[in-house]
Amino acid sequence: MRRVSEVRANISPQWIGQKKSVGTQPSRVDIWISRIASISQTAIVLLTAAGFYFTVLPLYQKGLLEEAIAKKEVEFNEVTAALEATYGRFRHGQIKEYIFYVGSKCSGLLLPPPTQYPIGESNPDKRPHAQQVLEIEAHDCLVGGLEEYGALNDLRPEDLKQFRDSVIKIAVKLDQRRSSLLAQSITQWGSRSSAVRAGEYSNLVRAEVESLRTIHWNLTK
Repeated sequence: MRRVSEVRANISPQWIGQKKSVGTQPSRVDIWISRIASISQTAIVLLTAAGFYFTVLPLYQKGLLEEAIAKKEVEFNEVTAALEATYGRFRHGQIKEYIFYVGSKCSGLLLPPPTQYPIGESNPDKRPHAQQVLEIEAHDCLVGGLEEYGALNDLRPEDLKQFRDSVIKIAVKLDQRRSSLLAQSITQWGSRSSAVRAGEYSNLVRAEVESLRTIHWNLTK
């Protein structure tokens, strides 16, 4: 026992401290494990950030873009519908005024009847009223009215072409009937029968021209 005590007494406290510090120092494996863990955590954070940036964020931005496009499409459709409605009213108004203009002019309604001339004055045209009506050429009057009434030129080209084609068809039909009535009346000017034929033609012109009103609803939209 005395020997053991002497040995313990000869052990330096400094040596004991060094042994304890050596025993608690991490090994190289522990150091590398720690480093690898830190690197792994950093890599996970970077991968997560990269995944968010390259996947989640683009999807979110795409969603916002699609929503903005949808709103713009709705606004565009509303504006387009409003413009179409405005143009439709304009087109209807111009066609209506043209019909009134040529319907009066080409049917002879604007010609003063013989009874309106002052007493003692004859018709300066020297032609009977019926003859003046039946000698109004429908093609020249109706198609020429398209040029005279220039507001129709503001229609869309496709609308103006369709309307012009309809006017020409009606003009051909009216001129055929006018030629027939004119041939029947050419030797009977001043008679009641020629006046009846002129009245028939005048009514036919107004009826055919009035039918152009329905063309408005069939024009290209």
